[in-house]
Amino acid sequence: MFEYQSKVLEISIARDISERKHTESEMQRLIDILEESADFIGSADMQNQLLYHNRAAKRMVGLPEDADFSKMTIADMHPQWVLKLMQETAIPHVITHGVWRGEAAVLHRDGHEIPVSQTLVLHRNSKGSPEFMSTIMQDITEQKKHDEQLKLLEHAFNHVNDAIFLIDENARIVHVNEKACHSLGYSREELLQMQIFDFD
Repeated sequence: MFEYQSKVLEISIARDISERKHTESEMQRLIDILEESADFIGSADMQNQLLYHNRAAKRMVGLPEDADFSKMTIADMHPQWVLKLMQETAIPHVITHGVWRGEAAVLHRDGHEIPVSQTLVLHRNSKGSPEFMSTIMQDITEQKKHDEQLKLLEHAFNHVNDAIFLIDENARIVHVNEKACHSLGYSREELLQMQIFDFD
C-alpha cells in the first residue's frame, strides 16, 4: 500500500501455490507411511549423526516418541560388535555398492540386544557425493529362537540310539538321523533318494 498523486493505492500479488501444496501433501503422506510402518526405519548423515527415526524404531530401542536425536549417533543405537561391523564392513560396502544387507542388532535402553535383519542404503546428492544413509530393520528375535530350537531338535535327532526316518505322504524319505544311516549302510544323500518300501 502506498500513496501516489494523492491517492492511496494497494498492490496485491497472487501466486499459484497449488504445486507446493501438492508436494507438501505428498511429503506428509510419505511421512505417515514411514511412521505407521512396523519396521525400524531411520537415517543418519555421513558423520553418523542420527537424522530421523520412525515410531517403530523408537519403540524397538525403548525411546519415547518425542526423543531428541540431535545429539545422538549410530553408536547410541547399536552394541559394540555391530559398530565394528558397520565401520569395517557395512559402510564401506554401501559406499561402493549402494546397498548392504545383513544381520545386526540394536541396543535397547535397558541394555539388552535385539537381533535384526538390516538393509542399509546410501543416498547421494546431485553431484554424486554420499549425503546420508537410510536403514530398514526387522526384529528377528522370534526367528532366532525358532532357529535355536531347530538346532537343538537336530542335535537330539542325530544323537538318539534309534534309527529315525521322516517320510512324506508318498513314502519318500525326507529326513534321517545318523543312526539310520549307520544301521542301513547308506549315506544320508542316498537315503533321501529312496522310499521306505525300498527296504525289506
